[in-house]
Amino acid sequence: MRTEQIFIRDNGVISRMCHVSKNLYNQVNYILRDQFFNREKLSSYGTLAKQFAVPSDIEENNNFQKLPAQTAQWTIKKVKESWNSFFKALKTYKKHPELFSGPPRPPKYKNKDGEFILIFTNQQCSIDNGILKFPKIMDLEVKTRLDDV
Repeated sequence: MRTEQIFIRDNGVISRMCHVSKNLYNQVNYILRDQFFNREKLSSYGTLAKQFAVPSDIEENNNFQKLPAQTAQWTIKKVKESWNSFFKALKTYKKHPELFSGPPRPPKYKNKDGEFILIFTNQQCSIDNGILKFPKIMDLEVKTRLDDV
C-alpha cells in the first residue's frame, strides 16, 4: 500500500462536506448517547448504516445522502470506534482506576460550527495522468505523484 499526503488549501466544497460529515457524526452519536443513557443496547454499525441510508422527510437530516456512500459509512464507523474506545476505557477503569484522572466519559458531540474528517477509498477515487480524481459530488481534482490508486 502506498500513501501520499496532500495538503489542499482552503476549499469551500471540502469544508462544506467536512461540515456535513460532522453533522452525520453528531446524528449517529445522538442515537448512541440516547441508547446509552437509557440503558439500551447500542445499535450496531449495520443497523445505523441502514437507518441513515433511508432519506428523511426533513432535508437537514439527510447528511448521509449528501456524502459519497462509502465516506458516509466511514463516518458512522468512526463514531462506533469512539464508542468502542469508551467501553474499553470503562472496562480498564473498573479494574485499574488509578490509571485514570477520572471515570471515562461517553463521546461528546462535535462543535456545531466544526468539521469532521472525510475518508475516501481507492474504490471512490481514480488517478488519471497524475491527477487524483475524487467522487463527482466533490468536483475536485488534485495533482499527485502516484501512478494509480
